[in-house]
Amino acid sequence: MPPSTASGSTGASAPRPSRPKRSSPSRAPSGEEVRQAIDPRREGARQTSEPRRDLSVPIAVEVVGRDGVRRVEYALNVSSSGIGLHLPRPLPAGESLTLAFTLPDGAGTRIEVRGRVAWNEAVARTARPRFREVGMLFEALREDDRRQLARFVAGGREVGPGR
Repeated sequence: MPPSTASGSTGASAPRPSRPKRSSPSRAPSGEEVRQAIDPRREGARQTSEPRRDLSVPIAVEVVGRDGVRRVEYALNVSSSGIGLHLPRPLPAGESLTLAFTLPDGAGTRIEVRGRVAWNEAVARTARPRFREVGMLFEALREDDRRQLARFVAGGREVGPGR
């Protein structure tokens, strides 16, 4: 295990954003694939109903677990209800973490929020990935922060009430 730095980072470089996955137009999703996409309790399931913004450059996220250990991880995408983190190992679904990050919105908007693990990227049992994507749902997000996130996801455009 690499030594930890003063910031709590393991010294690993920021992950590269993943390339967009190409979809196959010749095959419709199976019933099980649809159920997994809408059921955030299942491993590998993602919430896909809300717009999110894939980040061209991953952003640093300060993560504090219930053990109180502070470390820096990286986000690959963000929405007004959650964030996709790139972690060296999966986390138990339902685990609660404190997250803090600064949006690359030009204004330096700082977001601090509790998040709950909603899903872990599913990988083949024989695969040994260096990182896995872990989906976090925000809990008790301040209304002003939710609006800032929604504006950022919308590409800087103003968003109406309830969005």
